[in-house]
Formats: sequence, structure tokens, C-alpha cells
Amino acid sequence: MDAPTITLGKHPTTLAKPSTFTALAMARGPDAFDSMQQAEIFALQAMSLAVCWPENKTWPGKFRPRKWRASMKVDEYGAAIFDDLISAGHGVGAILEAGIEAYKFCMMSLPRKQEVAEAEGFSEAPVGG
Repeated sequence: MDAPTITLGKHPTTLAKPSTFTALAMARGPDAFDSMQQAEIFALQAMSLAVCWPENKTWPGKFRPRKWRASMKVDEYGAAIFDDLISAGHGVGAILEAGIEAYKFCMMSLPRKQEVAEAEGFSEAPVGG
């Protein structure tokens, strides 16, 4: 999937691929979404924006979020980003519209089973002898 270009703020921005580990931490199955509260979904979408935002582009919030680390809770991290974007004057609808695209991009960036299977056992290292 090609990186989507979104507009949140003044200029269109082409999102950057997140790390695989970060995308995995954000992955939720369909059943999980059914049981999530609306605020949790909003936080997940806001986090998606932050982890996909290119470093060379101005962040549309008041403060550029620090990089997500495995020790951080996804919902708390995303909620702080959502609040920052709101305080910068973005509407809920605009954040969610961009956040949905960012979340889809995160999930599409994960390696697929077939890609993993094809990569297993592949090595360009010489066979010992």
C-alpha cells in the first residue's frame, strides 16, 4: 500500500511507515473494536497520526509528541495526542478522518503471513563447509 497523503492543518502530508513493533502494539481485531469505548478508538487514531507523521514535517498540534516506546500505554499516549490536536484548533471530525487513514496505513504496513513464510529460512550467508 502506498503511503496516504492527508491534510490536517495547512499542508497535505504524506505519512511515513511506522515501525513494525509500533504497528503491532496498535493492532486490534474486529472483536476488540466492538468492545472498545469511543474514546479508546479516538486515542488509537490519534496515535496513528503521531507514529506515521514524518519527522521533516511540522506537527499540526501545539507540541510534537515524543516517540512512542513499548513502556507507554497506547490509550494514554493517543489520548494526549488527541487533546493536543484539539487544543491546536482541529475539529474532532478532521482528526478522525485523518486518523482513520493513518490507522489503516499502520495495519497495512504489517508483514503478511505469506511475506513471513517467504522470508523464513532465507539467508544469503554462505553454507558452511
